[in-house]
Amino acid sequence: MKNLFFICLILLTQCKTTEKEPVIPEPVPVQQDIAEIDGLINAYMSEFDLPGVSLAIAKDGALVYLKGYGFADVEKGVEVNPDHVFRIASCSKAYTGMAIMKLVEFDAIQLSDKVFGPGAILGTQFGTKAYSESLKQITVSQLLLNTSGTFVNAQKRDLVNMHEELSNEDYLSWVLDNSIQEFAPGSAYHYVNVNYFVASMIVEAVSGVSFYDFLKNEVLYKIDDEVTALGVSNSDLSNEVKYYGQGNLAGHEYDFSMERYIGSGNVVTSAKSLLRFAISLGPSGRWNLLPTPLMNEFVTTTPHSPNWGHGIGVWGERLYMYGSLPSTRSGWMLDKQTGLTAAIISNSNADYTSAALDQEIAYGQQDLLIDLISKQRAFEDIDQFLTNVF
Repeated sequence: MKNLFFICLILLTQCKTTEKEPVIPEPVPVQQDIAEIDGLINAYMSEFDLPGVSLAIAKDGALVYLKGYGFADVEKGVEVNPDHVFRIASCSKAYTGMAIMKLVEFDAIQLSDKVFGPGAILGTQFGTKAYSESLKQITVSQLLLNTSGTFVNAQKRDLVNMHEELSNEDYLSWVLDNSIQEFAPGSAYHYVNVNYFVASMIVEAVSGVSFYDFLKNEVLYKIDDEVTALGVSNSDLSNEVKYYGQGNLAGHEYDFSMERYIGSGNVVTSAKSLLRFAISLGPSGRWNLLPTPLMNEFVTTTPHSPNWGHGIGVWGERLYMYGSLPSTRSGWMLDKQTGLTAAIISNSNADYTSAALDQEIAYGQQDLLIDLISKQRAFEDIDQFLTNVF
């Protein structure tokens, strides 16, 4: 009985010791504010009257600067934090281009494949009129290069905002019946959103799943991105910012169909997740989405617009993409030489119905990105992709 008492006493003592043993936390990396960077962002916001901005910067594939500025919702006093998501407008096109390149990687299609007509990817299932010979010559590559020469009206305007009440399938039929052929496929360049809408339809037809499911499974999950989604009209996604139009764009923040911009402009994401995608296209070796030969195809440009690849901007050793909608502006840039990548998104935009104002903010954002990816600043030796610390 005495032995049993001592055994119990020992066990009780061990339990108490275990409970009282202090747990020493691992050191947490802390990002130090860099006044020069903060000054650049604040000046950019002030110049273009932007209520909120989210910024992410990587060095050699490691996330070294992550910060929100201003307000996600001015009226409620909600400040931007790195978890907030924004519409990224035409930065979405790079994701669509990547989705197409993944189909090429799987030998499901080739960039040279025809899109419409007997034996083509989308066949003859859309539209009610006979296909023109020009339409039947359009290739997948020409869609991504914006050299298809079609999907515009008689005034050569993009048809992306027409008949928003139609389903995607009925809309594509309407487009094929009503668009004009502006030029022979492959002979010129015209930036037309419907090209990328059609590319998203190709992804669905070939993969057999929704565009978002394919994007999620073959692109987003492979870069550890569980944030990026597709935007919806007149409704915020979880943690989505409020948008603010300016000038003639004020009041039009929510009155167009985000769903219709599938493939061309309806991705919603954070600056941190947008940076993940940008990094996957660079030389750091982190999250490489494509083997080198296919990556080379992805960034191959058209002579009709020498800086435009298959959904991505190419500027010497830099890769980049910009996006603009009535209430948001986004952009990212990667420099292979410096090893720096930056992504920035705002919840407002200059009134781009004024060519002068549109040019000012476009160059303002570009100059800002160039500055951020050109200079080696005193970044901490940390990787915030590995921590939730902001």
